[in-house]
Amino acid sequence: MGEALPVFDCRPGREFLFIDEHGLVSPCSFTGDAYGVPLSSLRTISDLDGLHDRFTIAQAAARCDACNDCPSTQTFAKFAA
Repeated sequence: MGEALPVFDCRPGREFLFIDEHGLVSPCSFTGDAYGVPLSSLRTISDLDGLHDRFTIAQAAARCDACNDCPSTQTFAKFAA
């Protein structure tokens, strides 16, 4: 339909994570360049638990274009049972 579909709170990193071929962990496959965290920097459970807050802060500081027209099928529960 050509309409942008922004998602303002996708709970980044809370429900799922994406790891790309460069070892960047991000909330989804569309946000690695903007919010990606090197996998090698995640050493403890606390590091993993803190990703949601880290992604939320990054998104609030500099929202990436993908979030303003979200193409993520996970966000829209395509795979929900």
